[in-house]
Amino acid sequence: MLVSLTIYSSNFILVAEANGRTVPILELDEDPYSVEVRIFPATPRVGNFHLNLIVTDILSSDPISDLTVKVMAYPMESSSLIAAVGPVPAYATLLDPNAYESTLNIPEEGMWSFQVSITKAAKAETIDFILEFKAITVDISVIFFIISVVPIIVTISWYLRRRYYGI
Repeated sequence: MLVSLTIYSSNFILVAEANGRTVPILELDEDPYSVEVRIFPATPRVGNFHLNLIVTDILSSDPISDLTVKVMAYPMESSSLIAAVGPVPAYATLLDPNAYESTLNIPEEGMWSFQVSITKAAKAETIDFILEFKAITVDISVIFFIISVVPIIVTISWYLRRRYYGI
């Protein structure tokens, strides 16, 4: 049971499903748009990465829908074997039509430059930003500690149960 819980937990960490848990990190202005960049997980990590872009009019702050949004990611380090990730389309959400969501798989750690292309009626604008991605690290000693503590807790509870009930 503990092994299955550990496997489930590690898979849960690697899958980016935001479900409203995105965290705002940037506000960018590129006439005629103002774009709030929201991400999940809150600290960018290698693997699946969820991006949520809230697009509003720069002057009136009115929501803008019916856009075509595409996202590209480029590693900034010249030693990278990856040329680019994308273009990945960002889809408008049903609840918030000016929120455009996309999931990218970032394969390695380091600085990544993102290029968001926003198109409406054949007029395209590009917004750029940079994020630093870290590798996911799992401390094996913590896992071994948990595995070794569980039998101790079971033994103590069994002993106390026998003592309390006089079995």
